[in-house]
Amino acid sequence: MASQGSRIFKILGLVLAIGCFLESGSAFQTIGLPASRCSVIPPFKKQLPFLTQLASSDPDETGFPEVSRPDPSILVSAKDEDTQKRAVIGIGAGILAGTVVIVNILNFFDDILPFGFLDSVLGFLVPVPLGLLFAFVGYTHFSEKDAYAEIVPPKGTWGGLWQIPAPKSEELGLSYSEYHVLWSGIAEIGGGILFALGGIGAFPIQISAFLMFLLVAAVTPANIYMFTHDAQLSIAPPFPYPEGHIFRAVMQSVVLALFWHFIFVY
Repeated sequence: MASQGSRIFKILGLVLAIGCFLESGSAFQTIGLPASRCSVIPPFKKQLPFLTQLASSDPDETGFPEVSRPDPSILVSAKDEDTQKRAVIGIGAGILAGTVVIVNILNFFDDILPFGFLDSVLGFLVPVPLGLLFAFVGYTHFSEKDAYAEIVPPKGTWGGLWQIPAPKSEELGLSYSEYHVLWSGIAEIGGGILFALGGIGAFPIQISAFLMFLLVAAVTPANIYMFTHDAQLSIAPPFPYPEGHIFRAVMQSVVLALFWHFIFVY
């Protein structure tokens, strides 16, 4: 009976979360759509405290504060091919190392806290909101396809290191970047919904967390490309260089660690 009551409570929580998520416009704020896109959304300028540089800048014609860009000569993309390859591999290794550290931190708290306490907290706070967020971002891959195409690494990037194909893209009438924007959008919608359903016990959460772990790993090169080439997502505020990218890499390690926890520990 208690288990059934908990399930009902989580379902009610999901309904409320969806309502608040859509009604308040917080989903749009999360990805940084301009206030003009939705009348209920306040300006994004001061929504992210860690981007202090953004909050103190004047807005440009996009509605986002202007952020000074780095000298192109210092970017990874300006280095020789071998240096680019080493940099990208190093960034990936850094994110992996950060994930391992956070996994061990979660395991430490799981050991010292009362049995099942951490899982109860994470199970209540993480799957539904994070799953809905991923599903919404996946939707924007279609509504803002051109913006996302700007951050897809072209084939041959990083001194030829990036050689991921786009099977059947020509037959589908899609460019290389459009192909990868759309498949990842579909994956984010599907994976996000499954992860949210896992949070209310309607789908095995270990499976959905595993799929989401793979998805986050698969889209990591786009984030790295934004750093190495100073590529900007036009529907979101520009990232301060390099601190904004460092913060995102840390948060990516956190998200990967959470998915790992739901796969193997939860």
